[in-house]
Amino acid sequence: MQKLLITATALLLTLAGCKKDTEVLTGKTHKTAQGGISYCGNTQQVDLLAGQTTNIGNVTVGNDENFLYVTYQATGSWYFTELHLFVGDCDSKPVNKAGNPVPGQFPYQTAFASPYSQSYTFVIPLSDLPACYCVAAHAATIKKNAKGGVAQSETAWGNGIRFVPKGNWGMYFNSCKQDCSDCGLPEC
Repeated sequence: MQKLLITATALLLTLAGCKKDTEVLTGKTHKTAQGGISYCGNTQQVDLLAGQTTNIGNVTVGNDENFLYVTYQATGSWYFTELHLFVGDCDSKPVNKAGNPVPGQFPYQTAFASPYSQSYTFVIPLSDLPACYCVAAHAATIKKNAKGGVAQSETAWGNGIRFVPKGNWGMYFNSCKQDCSDCGLPEC
């Protein structure tokens, strides 16, 4: 029994020490992101603006063969308390009668408790999306002071097109699925 336990422990330690290399696929453009995501084609990145003008990080959109990944990243002393995301047909964006966005009705949401978060990735099946789509990335954010308390709180949006020219400042941007096929190869 002791030999079995030692063998099992050694096997677990060996497996834990293994690191899988990122697969390189000829003819496909892949980018490996933080967390090991291997993107097809190009990713799209926009600034994450708090209070309309303060760049506090970014929103990155990219896909692999099966999923769309939307990553919110805060920088410095900025943190997320809530995230709201709409990705889909541009005519289906949740808006009120005046055309202003309603983040509470966005289909993808998450909230964080203290100590909050500076990074989060939503994973959405590509089969749920049209070829090109709108992305409305909203965040409730705080800026921590030197003692870890809240120095400031702001709403933030992924930089793009305003929902309405003379309404609130909510924004969205357009994006399209990236091709994961081997179309650049002679056999295509």
